[in-house]
Amino acid sequence: MSRVKQSQEMERSFFPKKLEMLTLLISMSSIFQVFTSLQAPILALYLAQQASQDLRHVGAIMAVYTFTSAVFSSVASVKWIRYRYELLLVSYFLFFMYSIAMYCEPSVSILYLIQFFGGISAGIGWSAFVDIFVNNVPKAHYTKYYSFNRLAGFGIGSLASAGSGFFATYFGIETIFLLMGGVALISMTLAAFLRRLNSHGVGK
Repeated sequence: MSRVKQSQEMERSFFPKKLEMLTLLISMSSIFQVFTSLQAPILALYLAQQASQDLRHVGAIMAVYTFTSAVFSSVASVKWIRYRYELLLVSYFLFFMYSIAMYCEPSVSILYLIQFFGGISAGIGWSAFVDIFVNNVPKAHYTKYYSFNRLAGFGIGSLASAGSGFFATYFGIETIFLLMGGVALISMTLAAFLRRLNSHGVGK
């Protein structure tokens, strides 16, 4: 069988079975980017509303988030990756709890704790996403789909970051937390559907 024919057969076998999977993966990547892009603006806006608080807390709090995310991403990639679909569900659940906790107007000391769990969520979720993506995109198309995936993620994340100030100004910062909570619930639904597809043999 020629390489051209093999490539054509791979195209036909890929799209009918995995187009939904690819759509879900792109959506999930965008969701991760939205949460990451909103972190610093949200913290700055939140602390700015607390007249007695120093905005220098933003850098320290983000350091907690970033470091925790890196540590748990490494651990998840090595130790827990066989539970990748469960990790996605846990990750989005923690994102949802993050939104609820922020809506409840926590103190600055509690913000550090919230960002710690936010870092766990980002770390385990991203590791799970990467593993699922790698196992569902043929090598011949990996670069193309990964590039599109990143473009979609960063594009939506940029819009979310730019729009956070608008929403906070005209609708209140609580609106952002409610939107994030809603996105997290949608993400959990997508992850549950993805897990169901996996149980039927797609995405193993």
